Amino acid sequence: MNAIRRSSETVDRSATARNSQMKCLGCASGIAAVVAAVLMSLPASAEQGQLPRQGQFTGKFGWWAVGKVYQLGKDQIYWNGEFNGTFFNDAGSGFLHGSSLVCPGYNELQSGMSLASGGRCVGTDMDGDKVFVTWEGGKGTAPMKFNGTAQFVGGTGKYNGIKGGWDFYASPVPTTEQGFGLFKGEWKLP
Repeated sequence: MNAIRRSSETVDRSATARNSQMKCLGCASGIAAVVAAVLMSLPASAEQGQLPRQGQFTGKFGWWAVGKVYQLGKDQIYWNGEFNGTFFNDAGSGFLHGSSLVCPGYNELQSGMSLASGGRCVGTDMDGDKVFVTWEGGKGTAPMKFNGTAQFVGGTGKYNGIKGGWDFYASPVPTTEQGFGLFKGEWKLP
């Protein structure tokens, strides 16, 4: 008889434990719903449309390059291809932070020094809005390093009518297809 009573008590405790777990799961679901509602009601970030009419920025563009090399003579090459990667605003948010940049272009080099470079870029932010850019690199300052300027020539969505641009310093990582650019610039919207 004692064995039956102990077995019955064990079943009752198991049922009570399951009911408590179900109540906790219900509480967790309710808490998750409240947290989700609060997060969805927060104001949108700068990347989501609340962009000041003008400003300045600095940041880094980590890129990967793919293209074709043409030998133009001893120690002189012409590269034609595409740089693509992500721009990170030094502020950690705001103007173009986390945007994809795809930049078709060229670079003519002699003994590893850039003679001339240039091209275009299409930047796409987290909302799908775009900036269109033209860029030009000056003569190299050292082997595989060059400076240049970029100008906004248009945009879509929140960037419609954008003006301004940036100065850049660029360098590939030796023996790889990767590199980086350091940007410093400003923008103005109508």
